Amino acid sequence: MAQTVTPHQRGIVAFQPLDVELRSVFKFFNQEPAVHGIDLDIRQGEFFSILGPSGCGKTTTLRLIAGFERVDAGKLLIQGQPMTDIPPYRRPVNTVFQSYALFNHLNVWNNIAFGLRLKKEKLRKAEIESRVNEALRLVKMESLRSRFPHQLSGGQQQRVALARALVNRPAVVLLDEPLGALDLKLRKEMQFELSNLHKDLGLTFIMVTHDQEEALSLSDRIAVMNQGKIEQIGTPSEIYERPKTSFVADFIGDTNLFSGEITAVETAMVQVVTKTGLTVVVNRTEDTPTDLLKAVVVSVRPEKIQLSLYQPTLVNNCFEGRLVNVMYLGTHVNYVVELINGIRINVLQPNTFGSLPDCDTPIYAWWAEDDCLAIDS
Repeated sequence: MAQTVTPHQRGIVAFQPLDVELRSVFKFFNQEPAVHGIDLDIRQGEFFSILGPSGCGKTTTLRLIAGFERVDAGKLLIQGQPMTDIPPYRRPVNTVFQSYALFNHLNVWNNIAFGLRLKKEKLRKAEIESRVNEALRLVKMESLRSRFPHQLSGGQQQRVALARALVNRPAVVLLDEPLGALDLKLRKEMQFELSNLHKDLGLTFIMVTHDQEEALSLSDRIAVMNQGKIEQIGTPSEIYERPKTSFVADFIGDTNLFSGEITAVETAMVQVVTKTGLTVVVNRTEDTPTDLLKAVVVSVRPEKIQLSLYQPTLVNNCFEGRLVNVMYLGTHVNYVVELINGIRINVLQPNTFGSLPDCDTPIYAWWAEDDCLAIDS
């Protein structure tokens, strides 16, 4: 198996060669575009996730890379080679399906060996045994090699599916909602195992998921899709902290959104007056709109908002309100605050802050200028 240094270990992937390239790729179903002219550069050794809601085109994109669907327009290259006329079994990729697609009549060892026995270039028995045993070791399934799929847990079946993909030594591993069939606790465990496996192998992983936490925790970079188009590509922190569209801000995690327009622009900040009358000050970034009277959406994450029984002094973005709901979440507490203009916002704080007064108590909610964004609406 390849033992190259992974993006997690490098800390930077910008200068790595490209393993997968999509150039203005379209895919139509019944004359409707499921994938609408997308461009992607996926780097060698990268863990890249395609994230979005159901029907956004993410699975179709993965199937185009795998060769299960044909590109209707545009170009798709893997390791610099055009894939237009290359069938799935000739592409240097292997897919791990959500359903795992294991053969129930074959035990673990033979499930993993199945693809090797079908190779055009016939492998010797000793080579097959060596590669299957290596794959079993990588996914820590050596002791279960003789079991059949119905004798395995969901997590164990997932490991077998991974081993079956890895045994062919592909350049790119495609993961189609790989943890979607697992319960919450097992899904968390398998996230760590999948991350460690990626680091050990140094292969390119491309994962499709609708689970935001899964994408944020595993990925080097994420492409957020909506209605067949890519809304934004970036690192997990860029996607979460600096969303470029209101869709990304709303889809990734929780946020409070306020529609309004820019009423003042200075060197370091812009001022937005919302449709409900709030005056919000936002620190400028390179992506901040700066045209006066331009329609924008202000986004502020619940965990960025502070609560106080007393009005802070010399603070922008401070609004009076009252508590209307408190929800205990274990490590955190979610507060719903109704501001004096009638707008309700969510506030998330660690429970180390202690209990706040009962509902209907007057309270102040505030946040720093750097903790909110003005996004082109």
